Amino acid sequence: MATVTVLAIISGTLAVVQALPYLRSTIQGRTKPSRVACGIGVVCNICLVSSMLLSGNTNGLVLPMVFLVTGLATLGLSIKYGIGGLSKMDILAGSVAALAIAAWLLMGPNGAIIGTNTAQATALFATFNKLRKNPGTEDLVSWAIGGTAALVSLVAVPVSGVVTMSTLVLPVRCVLSCIAILTLAFFQYRAAHPQVAREIHLPNLHIPFVKAHHFDLAA
Repeated sequence: MATVTVLAIISGTLAVVQALPYLRSTIQGRTKPSRVACGIGVVCNICLVSSMLLSGNTNGLVLPMVFLVTGLATLGLSIKYGIGGLSKMDILAGSVAALAIAAWLLMGPNGAIIGTNTAQATALFATFNKLRKNPGTEDLVSWAIGGTAALVSLVAVPVSGVVTMSTLVLPVRCVLSCIAILTLAFFQYRAAHPQVAREIHLPNLHIPFVKAHHFDLAA
């Protein structure tokens, strides 16, 4: 089996796996998806998948296909369990998504690739803003697995020998999105636990560490 095929299978599998804890956490009420971000994600993935198929570019198609299917499931749950819909950021993100669809219709596949990923980046800001105002409303395990899936997909691009904007932009954006959300969650955790000491203490060993954590392994 070709290396690029193996990487595509790994990436697709991880993309499916990352959706499971997110959907479960949403049903349990712990995760509260941004409704607008979910809607934009579905619309953009429809545009992206359609454009890739129309252009005959099937390299890197696995990840957006999986994101489309899992996104539809998340969108359905967000109607009942989600947050937002009418904030200024939500309206801005929705407007950009509409422009992305216009770009797809007027500029062809390349326009859709640029427009949909721009809209997805705007949707990230909606999720980021939602998480900033409502800490603890995202499933971080899911984000970490999703980032890993995107990273594997990114590695597969040069292996496939087809290095283009259309094959690079999705995994790069997904990796950066996951890093952004996980970084925000880390600082929120640190701010919520000011009582945690600033250093690690090991027997006869003193190691400076991030202010957010304290591990007393000598105890």
